[in-house]
Amino acid sequence: MYKICIADDEAYIVKSIEQRILQSGFVVEIAGCAANGAEALELYQEQKPDIFYVDVNMPGMSGLEFIEQVRLLDEESVTKFIVISGYDDFTYMKNAIQLGVVNYIMKPIQQQEFVECLRTVCGKIDGERVRQKELMRNRKKYWEDGLVELESFSGTVLLLYQDKLAVMLEELFQVNKKEWEAMFPKEVWNYYWFHESRNVCLLMGKDRFLEEPQIRELQDRCGSWIQPYIVWGEVHEKEIGEVLNKLERSLDLRFWHGFSQLIPMGEEKITGLEIDWEQLELIVENRKKEQGEKLLQNIFEKLFARKENLYSMRETHSFIIALFVGLYSKYQLQIPQELKQEFYQMALANYKKKDEILELWIEYAAKCEDEIEKLFETDDVVEGVCRYLEQHYSEEISIADLSEEYFLAPNYIAKRFKEKKKVTILQYLENIRIGKAREYLKMTEYSVSEIAALVGYNDANYFTRAFRKVCDMSPREFRKQEHFE
Repeated sequence: MYKICIADDEAYIVKSIEQRILQSGFVVEIAGCAANGAEALELYQEQKPDIFYVDVNMPGMSGLEFIEQVRLLDEESVTKFIVISGYDDFTYMKNAIQLGVVNYIMKPIQQQEFVECLRTVCGKIDGERVRQKELMRNRKKYWEDGLVELESFSGTVLLLYQDKLAVMLEELFQVNKKEWEAMFPKEVWNYYWFHESRNVCLLMGKDRFLEEPQIRELQDRCGSWIQPYIVWGEVHEKEIGEVLNKLERSLDLRFWHGFSQLIPMGEEKITGLEIDWEQLELIVENRKKEQGEKLLQNIFEKLFARKENLYSMRETHSFIIALFVGLYSKYQLQIPQELKQEFYQMALANYKKKDEILELWIEYAAKCEDEIEKLFETDDVVEGVCRYLEQHYSEEISIADLSEEYFLAPNYIAKRFKEKKKVTILQYLENIRIGKAREYLKMTEYSVSEIAALVGYNDANYFTRAFRKVCDMSPREFRKQEHFE
């Protein structure tokens, strides 16, 4: 069961989201809806939902301002915020990432995208629930009740990183349990946690303060099975969330080191890089591949010019990914699944070498440019739509039908058609139908009802109104006029 709340000032959007949630097949409780940011904040405090759908543009307090307020008032919040917006502006997405938003859905909402997003978020919640159960089991197994609160921890912490680390450790446990227990004795490491990538493992030793030689001894033991990067530190009365954040950022220093290195946990020193995001977005959007590659290379070199810059690695990586996602959304293109996954926390846990990151940026930029290029190569789509309408005018036609016919987003087809023809698709179709109806009225003795059916109208009265709107007279008046002449 997932508790869900919705905040949007447009009632029909709220209704649409409710229907889409119920149609998704997930077992949910819609715990309440809000029409503005202030109501959303009150609703959050009452319900503390698992998932909160939030519109960006709400009266009084914007969606992002509401989320920011939640973060300030409740630092321990586990609610997953999904932003829904009609904006494809990169700035909004960048701000959303900074606030920990788990996903960003563009209006108009597509059911497939909506369900995929909900499935991903529910999967994250399920994973967290499993880890919480593991935590409780470990507390019961290893710790004396009431002595330890994870919110405030003292002891030694380790963050191990290696590709497929969880698989390797599981294999070690099954193959050589004695070696496992020698490496990770229960009396020392009484809590562990795996990141969802399964490449990162957190070890915590309650009230155990180990020296560097002892950590190196553990490293040497690990070396016979795995060769992880190890970040270690000594913690005194710190929140686990704060500690994990420092460990993660220190782990990014692995890009400076060789394999199987021991990295001390450092203090965060985030240095803001001067990056012209607008320029990068413009270059990619205009398919200037060489310029885009050079600019990404430049950003990459800036990051690695000084070790201190690496503490902004996560933000820079997230912003670049958000920029690409924003462009896919802007042109209503399907966002690649692997790109969506880069939104996940600790996405950098999937990479061992720094060059892999640059290669990834360039690869995503190239794919995005190629997809946009395909759109601009389809200038004949509009003419194709015109031919399709002229051939099928007597049938029921929707923009969704045209979308399937040309493998393009409905909104994109509608927009391109309006830009080129200066009328909407439906207006163009109506003009074709009325034109055909005029020919029938002139050349045949068919009744108005028969002609209406022949040109694609199921309702003769509606046909008459449409005809009058175009010709300033009824079909019967038009026929009389033509016969008189």
